[in-house]
Amino acid sequence: MGIFRRIKERIFGSSVAQKDKYVAGLDKSGKTLADKLNALTARYRTIDENYFEELEQILIEADVGVRTTLEIIEQSKKEVRLQNVTDPLEINEILIDKMFIAYASNDDISSELNLPNEGLGVIMLVGVNGSGKTTSIAKLANKYLKQGKKVLLAAGDTFRAGAVEQLEIWANRLGVEIVKGKENADPSSVLYDAAVKAKKDNYDLLICDTAGRLQTKANLMD
Repeated sequence: MGIFRRIKERIFGSSVAQKDKYVAGLDKSGKTLADKLNALTARYRTIDENYFEELEQILIEADVGVRTTLEIIEQSKKEVRLQNVTDPLEINEILIDKMFIAYASNDDISSELNLPNEGLGVIMLVGVNGSGKTTSIAKLANKYLKQGKKVLLAAGDTFRAGAVEQLEIWANRLGVEIVKGKENADPSSVLYDAAVKAKKDNYDLLICDTAGRLQTKANLMD
């Protein structure tokens, strides 16, 4: 949970020790959120409903997640009322603590996926190029193969050179089938064909690769 410490340091002005490249990458995300929180604080003299509406938007845009954001907002409101906080400068500490609690809850850190007990389960991996989608697909496939499930892979990244071949190598190593299309084919058609095959041949799990996309870019995700 070091990112929460770094957000606090950014907000409250504490010095940060020398970081390696990995930590610096996390710190960049923390700075972006912290800068927005500081800007929000500067715009308000008192805490009101408008403040919380802007705060909600900032957290959602920071990819905190809608459910987690609403939980953080609700808990922060309760704490503000309990402590009778009116100065926006005093709420940042409360907010970061509530974020930590929300992310540290058992539900949020569970590594189990919510897959159906019967019928076809579908996992689609999204993210920017180089984030490890293809490798994660192989790990997931291996995990569920060991559980006795029948797994099918779908090569939905038809744009990146070598993406289909890379996934095909993993499919061969794991001994699972893969549905693929031609280079630059419509990804949705590949995934559709994979879904049809998965249902027809009674697969338990379909794992889909996708082209590199930032998950917050709605126009590309849609």
